[in-house]
Amino acid sequence: MKNFTEKEKKEIRKYRKHFPRSIEVEVSVTQDGKLIADVKDYPGCYTQANNLHELIDMVNDAIYTMFEIPQKYYSEMPSYTPPISLAQALNVFPKKKDEIESPVKFQIEINEGTK
Repeated sequence: MKNFTEKEKKEIRKYRKHFPRSIEVEVSVTQDGKLIADVKDYPGCYTQANNLHELIDMVNDAIYTMFEIPQKYYSEMPSYTPPISLAQALNVFPKKKDEIESPVKFQIEINEGTK
């Protein structure tokens, strides 16, 4: 954990307290293979990526931006991860399904570094 001041730790806890435990994200694939994420909980919040790893980063960045989280706190903030079924649907993980179930819930992975 970075060496944050007590004031910064308090601010981080405030941001974390207001984070939703999960978000609904509608994921679609364009004809050229790009992934488009529409964060259903926040109308107008969209992002795109070239692959699943990038999509996870971009969705988290979009949420941090929506909540106006200072970049220096990103490492201490929760991050959202999609279910394995999304990776399976995108052929990133052994596939069970032929289509993406949408919307999918991105769950928070809690970084317990700052309490």
